[in-house]
Amino acid sequence: MLGIGEDRQAEGRPLKELYPDTKLLEVMESGRPQHNVSLQLNGNHILASRIPLMEHGKTAGAITIFRDKTEAIRLAEQLTGTSDMVDTLRAFNHEFMNKLHVILGYLQLGQCRAAMEFIMNTTLVSGQAVVNVTRQIGVPHLSALVIGKMMKAGELGIGFHLTPDSFCGQEYLLMPVDCYVTLVGNLLENAIEELNSRDYPVKEISLGIYCDGKGTMVVCTDTGGGIPEEVRENMFRQGFSTKGRGRGTGMALVRNLADQYHGTVEVETEAGEGTCITVSFQTCSRQGG
Repeated sequence: MLGIGEDRQAEGRPLKELYPDTKLLEVMESGRPQHNVSLQLNGNHILASRIPLMEHGKTAGAITIFRDKTEAIRLAEQLTGTSDMVDTLRAFNHEFMNKLHVILGYLQLGQCRAAMEFIMNTTLVSGQAVVNVTRQIGVPHLSALVIGKMMKAGELGIGFHLTPDSFCGQEYLLMPVDCYVTLVGNLLENAIEELNSRDYPVKEISLGIYCDGKGTMVVCTDTGGGIPEEVRENMFRQGFSTKGRGRGTGMALVRNLADQYHGTVEVETEAGEGTCITVSFQTCSRQGG
């Protein structure tokens, strides 16, 4: 994993000589473990866990565990795409059944014209919106995720649109596809949950995804109630949530991805107006050490 040939002696040598990018010394200094950190070593996707060894309440050492996840991530990307497509189809089926019930009701009341107008005018997600998403986002797993979230938002009465200038091509990805799915999925889910939690006068989500040769930027905006200062200070901390026990993972994953791939997270929020979260990565973050 570290690219050390059989002809090189590793045992007893300083770790920094063999692995200059190691974060093990940081763990020893802070005493805080780092679990399942995603990184790349010699072209392979690795999950690293760095754990301090405590003795009498003080850090006496530390240990790093590497797990090669290249093949597992490839399979996970396939499964994630499949899962998103299943969710999308399930949402379409749910929408279709709801519409059939409305049409049946109109017909039973003898209101044929009302049934016709409903068929002609109502939809949760237009075919054109789906076409636009697949045209602008040329990454199947990611476009499937966005369409699925769009359907979910529509069922909850939330307006959701992809900005017209959004663009993301497979050749411009700076991270594994599953990282993009995790990032965008958690931002959208957080926005949907916020808008569905109260009877806001306006419920809208705007998503912008911009990928080119210079970097990646994801912008998610909602018209919710905003984030209080005390929540904003802790919202990216693992386990912190205002939604009850067993939550507090989604935004922590967003922060972890930004840290691992040297990105930035910016939060703009105003009480009663909404929140905008922007996550950016530059091209130099491709290796994410």
